[in-house]
Amino acid sequence: MGNLGHAARIQRLRPARFQTAVELGDCCLGYPDTVFAEGEAAFRVVKKIFVLPGVGSLGALALSSDGRLTFILSALAREQSSHTLSGQIVASSAALSSCSISDLDHLADGQLFRALDQQAKEDQRTSTQLRAECSQALEDRAIDFVVAMDECSDALVNSLRFLDEVAPLRIQLVEVARFFDDDDTHVIVPRVILRGLAPEQTSAAPPDPAPRDTPPPPPSRYARAARVTTTGDAAAPASPAPPSPADAPASDDAAHQIHQRTLAALAAVLERKPEQLRVFDDGRCACLARDGWPRHLHYAFVEDNGTNALAINLENDFVRPLANVLIPMTKELSDIFPAATVLWDPTWSKNRGRLAIRPNDVDPATLAQAMLTLIERSAPQLDAALNSLRKPAWARLDRN
Repeated sequence: MGNLGHAARIQRLRPARFQTAVELGDCCLGYPDTVFAEGEAAFRVVKKIFVLPGVGSLGALALSSDGRLTFILSALAREQSSHTLSGQIVASSAALSSCSISDLDHLADGQLFRALDQQAKEDQRTSTQLRAECSQALEDRAIDFVVAMDECSDALVNSLRFLDEVAPLRIQLVEVARFFDDDDTHVIVPRVILRGLAPEQTSAAPPDPAPRDTPPPPPSRYARAARVTTTGDAAAPASPAPPSPADAPASDDAAHQIHQRTLAALAAVLERKPEQLRVFDDGRCACLARDGWPRHLHYAFVEDNGTNALAINLENDFVRPLANVLIPMTKELSDIFPAATVLWDPTWSKNRGRLAIRPNDVDPATLAQAMLTLIERSAPQLDAALNSLRKPAWARLDRN
């Protein structure tokens, strides 16, 4: 009888279609087990409706317990095609790649940093460490997308599976059905159709084997300078470790000396301001990005024209308008560095431009002090210009 009664109960469930994508999204956020597969990292919702300039709404922004940004998209099959949905994910990923973690926090009205601080406290970690990990994941485009649909077509499954396999994204697709019982109680039935793979699990094709006479790739050219500031040893010297023979080929002594000066100057700068700057090697120069700046706006130690130089680089279209700040700055910097050549290079990075300073004295200590002076004099103006550059897009979206 118990089984018959249970069967009768099941037969009385009435299908209840979701009327809007918002209703589906609210259901998923109200019952997180319907969104995240069993065993996946727990998450906390940062902002229920997150709007990205140039793209529109990305649904809800959440933060997983392992520090990955997660966007929860809800859509109805009758309103959105598979091509539209997969295109939105691609467009979102492209737009996110030019954002910093501070950009996203601003768009989330300060809720992202607050969530990171809470997560760090629960994990007994520092907020700075978790923010750095989240920022690095954003730079690597290691972002999670959870797509909740009322019905999933084969075309949608195939397109999202393809994106999940070829991109550093992690995409999960869930089909959510809703029923009412006789008491008008919701019964939610999720079905995980695509479980996103972690980046290390993706089935990318193995690289072609290198010829036997091909030497292994060298480590990052600025790794030693970065390690000087991360050991925590107060007695560590500011100069880098002695180079190995592989670092200094006999046929290129001049280039090697230039590079050694860069390493020493970079280490000295990082020891002075390690919390405000992050260093990365873009293959052309040692780049220093301030906290809150997009990667494509940065200071740089440049090695070209047979000498050392300093620069402020603009390397994508979002920061291109900052040339209007840097070009007038050349006169002021010429007065500050009277023995140096200060110029605007309009050809850099597809004509986006850079401000370059070529000092006569290339001693590492002099280069380091010049970089610190350049940061001190230019950063406030660039911070203000960058903030004003961001605001109009957000204001327009708010009015829409």
